[in-house]
Amino acid sequence: MYAALDEAIAPILPAQMCVPGVNGAWSVKDTVAHLTFWHRNLLARFHSIGANQPPSDTAIDDDTWNRRCFDANRHRAPDDIMADLWRTQQSILDAIDARPEVIFFAAGKHGVPLVDATDGSILGHYPEHIAQIERWRDQHVTPPTMKPDLLYRIADSYAALAATIGASPPRELTLPDLHGGWSIKDEVAHVTFWEERLLPIMRAAIAGEEPPYRSGVGSAEKIEAMNAEVFAVSRQRDLDDVLADMDRTHAALVRAVAELPENALFDARRFPWMDGEPLMAAIAGDTYGHYPEHTRNIQRWRAVRSMREVAQ
Repeated sequence: MYAALDEAIAPILPAQMCVPGVNGAWSVKDTVAHLTFWHRNLLARFHSIGANQPPSDTAIDDDTWNRRCFDANRHRAPDDIMADLWRTQQSILDAIDARPEVIFFAAGKHGVPLVDATDGSILGHYPEHIAQIERWRDQHVTPPTMKPDLLYRIADSYAALAATIGASPPRELTLPDLHGGWSIKDEVAHVTFWEERLLPIMRAAIAGEEPPYRSGVGSAEKIEAMNAEVFAVSRQRDLDDVLADMDRTHAALVRAVAELPENALFDARRFPWMDGEPLMAAIAGDTYGHYPEHTRNIQRWRAVRSMREVAQ
């Protein structure tokens, strides 16, 4: 369920997170805050049972709680809301892992089994809101059709990535604590590699020539192998070099996009070597369609890290 929610949100640009209409007046941000509120409710239930106390009951109905949650979170920044989501997700996983299995599947003296409460807050709750986000996304997150819109989406998403990297203290940038032993430096080198790979294709398009290779790689296995090679190389590189390379490569890519006319970007018939897709699709895949994954990787890691530092 956590992965499905992340996948539903992934294509949504930072500027779109606060747009209402996902569920009435709710935005994606409000929906995430709502889910986080019920995470906290579940964690309180875990705590009560862990302390051998009956769960606290309330006469306030769910709709009233939901309205209070909406009002309390409507002015918070999306990044703050997302960090809260990731912290509470991890807290739930930690709480489940720390308790014996029998607590989750036996009713015990404090009412229904905990698995039922977990189902109500996550397993049976997430699908409703994932579906709402996906419907809203399909209506509002459509491919750009003009160059200024494409450049805006690249700039908006890249700014979020750069701000996330910039918010990390230098000592954290090389810690191999992200997924698969990656560091933030490795995330940066990875993003830069795929932007850099796009540049010869862009230059060929500008010159009206055949590119040295197609934008597509061909298979997930090849992509995985390329990513592994970039990771092995980046681990040996100097941090300042990796960061400077990111800035240089991105600036060159933006200049190349700006230099191309709109029909070269959006006409699917313009370049036969694009196999029926517009050049914009390749650009999107390695820019604003790619940055959010790595922005979230870093933000999630920092959120969970800060939670655990406080606990210590």
